[in-house]
Amino acid sequence: MDTHQTETPVYWDALVFGLVPFIVLILIIVSWIFSFYSLVPFYVSGGIALAATLFGGYTRFVSGRRVTI
Repeated sequence: MDTHQTETPVYWDALVFGLVPFIVLILIIVSWIFSFYSLVPFYVSGGIALAATLFGGYTRFVSGRRVTI
């Protein structure tokens, strides 16, 4: 008899689905502001946008399944 719990708690899924899009939104806005006002070199704002893309798709990539809400 296995006593270890293998399922993720419900609150963890809610946290991920609520927090990740917010962080991605913030990164995209910061990238756009940096680029629009030429505050930093283009590769910095591009790197922030790339980080937002990678961070936003990380959970779906790792899980390897289609996420439905």
